[in-house]
Amino acid sequence: MRRQISFAVLAALLVVEPPSAQPQLKNPLRSFSDQTPGEAIAGWTVEPIRGVRSVSRYRLVHDPERGVVLEGSAEASAGALVSRLEPMVAEGLLLEFSWKIEHPVQGSDPRNKATDDYPARVYVTFTRETSQLSMRERAENAVARALYGEEPPAAAINYIALPGAISEALFTSLFTDRVRMIAVDTRATQAEGWKTFRRDIAADYRRAFGSDPGQLTGVAVMVDADNTKTRARARFGDIRLLRRGAQVGS
Repeated sequence: MRRQISFAVLAALLVVEPPSAQPQLKNPLRSFSDQTPGEAIAGWTVEPIRGVRSVSRYRLVHDPERGVVLEGSAEASAGALVSRLEPMVAEGLLLEFSWKIEHPVQGSDPRNKATDDYPARVYVTFTRETSQLSMRERAENAVARALYGEEPPAAAINYIALPGAISEALFTSLFTDRVRMIAVDTRATQAEGWKTFRRDIAADYRRAFGSDPGQLTGVAVMVDADNTKTRARARFGDIRLLRRGAQVGS
């Protein structure tokens, strides 16, 4: 139960107040571009991976093409940068993000636990009603509560940079079947430069899990190289939540 993001980290994305009657929402994800390089990253929290000794580093830097961006680097390390959200309806919601690979992971492969590392990935997590959980998931939740005092989310989609993969290839995590991975960047090299992605969250969830999504509860960024014992580095632009042509709350 140590990975994709550990139960403790994934569960932290769900520790929020119950939603009231849907207010007019602004984009809840704090931008990197309006912050100052070298200062603490406002609106995001670094979360270590349970069982991994070294934590990946995240910092704000100035990029000559994009201005202030987030840079994540890993040296045989892992760890996520997390933004916890009040539960949001996922239907009609788009996720827009961009990254630039600066140091790819050699030999990334989600089909082997020893090579389950990526230079860039973005998570979105979801919740479901307890009645919708399988007996196995309920048992996992009970164990997680006993060990860590909190439950993991019901599901997560992980958009990954995976050189050489078939575009849009879908994988189930070898560490937990609650996580599905979609290869959105299959030419993840330094020469490729900045790339922007826009994803229909509900559509991706249906493809990944075969059912309608619950509420969206969090977004996380991760750069990791702990399994391969190598190095990785990437830069990330602002991450935005939009509703089919307009930013949330606009």
